[in-house]
Amino acid sequence: MFNGIWLVAAEPLEVQGREIATGERFQISRIHSGALLAQGRATVAPKVPPAPEPPTPTRRSRARKITTSTIPAETTSAPEPSRTYQRRDLEPEP
Repeated sequence: MFNGIWLVAAEPLEVQGREIATGERFQISRIHSGALLAQGRATVAPKVPPAPEPPTPTRRSRARKITTSTIPAETTSAPEPSRTYQRRDLEPEP
C-alpha cells in the first residue's frame, strides 16, 4: 500500500524525473509533498468517490397465464350483492 497523497500541480513541474503539466493530478510521498505544498506549486487533490458498481441484472421471466385451474373453485361463482355498496338514503322508506 502506498503511503502518499494525491496532489494537483499549480504550475508545470518536474518531480522525480517526471514531467507534470499544470492541473494534472499526481501521487507523491508525504515526505516530498510538504515542500510543494509550502511553496504553493501544488495543492491537495479533492477526494474522488469510487465509481458505483453497476446494478446486477435481474432475471425476468414470462408472465404466467391465468387459467380457471389456477383460480380456486369458491371464487368462480358470481358474488352476491351486498348491502354495504348501497346508499341508505336511496332506499324507499317503509
